[in-house]
Amino acid sequence: MLLLVTLCMAATTARSQGSLPKAEHDSLWAIWRDPSKADTVRLVAIYNLIWDDYRYSDPDSAIHYAWAQYEFAQKSGSKKYMARAYNALGRIHSENGEYEKAIGFYGMRLKLEQEMGDRAGIGRTLNQMGITHMERDNYTYKRQNKADRSCKTKRTDLSAANLLIGSQPFNAP
Repeated sequence: MLLLVTLCMAATTARSQGSLPKAEHDSLWAIWRDPSKADTVRLVAIYNLIWDDYRYSDPDSAIHYAWAQYEFAQKSGSKKYMARAYNALGRIHSENGEYEKAIGFYGMRLKLEQEMGDRAGIGRTLNQMGITHMERDNYTYKRQNKADRSCKTKRTDLSAANLLIGSQPFNAP
């Protein structure tokens, strides 16, 4: 029973980290590489590989394939999948803490969605931009707050040390 629970947890963890089962991964690759398939089918396959397989496990490959998706979508004249490629690039950069890059990609996605008149897409993109701004601001706040706490701790530690040894506190200019 313990072995079954362990295997289930391992499979769930692997899935949540973005690893597709080998058969599904191979199937999506076969579709992406098959020029006889419709462009939209191929674009869905590469997007699913980026989103479900490489985004967490290999972000550099995810970025590479997102650009491949963008170029193929551009040649195919599919603004929808160009926008999806920008979305993938934005999410990958956001998840790696590169918030300014992410916001830039979301801005390019937004422009395409505005050109297409995709109101739902515009709403999703604005929402994602807002989330990314919050993440960036929260990260900056946490980093600043940690630095402030560090300085206060060091100042307090020095004051306590001065009391223990009976010396006068050092006043920096």
